Amino acid sequence: MAIAHAGTAGRHYPAVILDSTPLVRWQDMLRALLRTERRASRSPRLRAAADRAVVRAVVLRTGAGALYRQAVRSARGLHRTQLMYIVGERDTFFDVDEGCRFLDLYYAGPREIWRVRRGRHLTNHLVDEGAYGERIVTFLRSAFPEAEPSESRTTTSQEPSCQQPPSPPET
Repeated sequence: MAIAHAGTAGRHYPAVILDSTPLVRWQDMLRALLRTERRASRSPRLRAAADRAVVRAVVLRTGAGALYRQAVRSARGLHRTQLMYIVGERDTFFDVDEGCRFLDLYYAGPREIWRVRRGRHLTNHLVDEGAYGERIVTFLRSAFPEAEPSESRTTTSQEPSCQQPPSPPET
């Protein structure tokens, strides 16, 4: 959704970070997931036919094909947007190589693909929290060099405070 929107929104986004994002055709991802589930089926042929019908229905109902085509058009328009694509090397939820091929074929801007060692789907930030945070901050600083935080920033009454209000005195 982020890729499908960013390149056609009529504004410039300096950076996009995608973590565990399947940049693949949804029907291909669903077919692979259902094929894995089907292995335990007592009637694999019947289950395969039902799976094909379900995939077709889901893709038609959700507009997944149109969304993918929109993402392709949008990715071609992001020539000034830096992209960080974070994927776990052990992600089995979708075909990571297919996601990287999507970027090679369609993404016009500068991109960094980070394959997190020992990472799995949606757990990349847990594998090495320190490196994850540092890498994200470094990437964002390169995309937003003018937005360096000021050392002397003070909280004004209009900004929300993260501090807890003082506890009432005990009586």
